[in-house]
Amino acid sequence: MSVYPVQAVAAKHPPGGIALTPWWLVLLEGFAGLILGLLLLTNTARTLFTLALFLGIYWFIGGLLDLVMMFIDRRHWGWSSSPAW
Repeated sequence: MSVYPVQAVAAKHPPGGIALTPWWLVLLEGFAGLILGLLLLTNTARTLFTLALFLGIYWFIGGLLDLVMMFIDRRHWGWSSSPAW
């Protein structure tokens, strides 16, 4: 039995439309935000350089993976006006 992408996304969200995020993930994001904020206040130049470096590496790897997936999965080539569901 195959599940269409729309059904898979709809199955992850409750009927009210509010996505359920695990509490520990929200807590982890909060701690990461606090640490990052303190580092930006205390050591601005080094923290900004590190953030820019990690963001650049993330975008570079994401772009490479997009290029690889373009040649592996050829269903979405061209200017298709209708989604391939």
